Amino acid sequence: MVIDVNYSSWDTSRKFGATWLLHTELGRVRAIAEGQTLYRQGDVHDSFFLVRSGFLHTIVHGTNGGVLLLEIFGPDAIFGEASAFVG
Repeated sequence: MVIDVNYSSWDTSRKFGATWLLHTELGRVRAIAEGQTLYRQGDVHDSFFLVRSGFLHTIVHGTNGGVLLLEIFGPDAIFGEASAFVG
């Protein structure tokens, strides 16, 4: 198996995120400063997020105090959509 080290998971989001970038009037633009928390594990929200520029990551805090990096998101990536489908 060959692993492409130049591949990033958000590369697959570019074709889907591009459509949402054309319709930003449907949402609101938020600037997130480096180190700022967008939402925390267990928070409930009714939104999803689209990265316009920059990078961010999602993590999970384990019961043993450990932290697990789940994903790194880059430009055009969509994330947080699961909460939009709950309740």
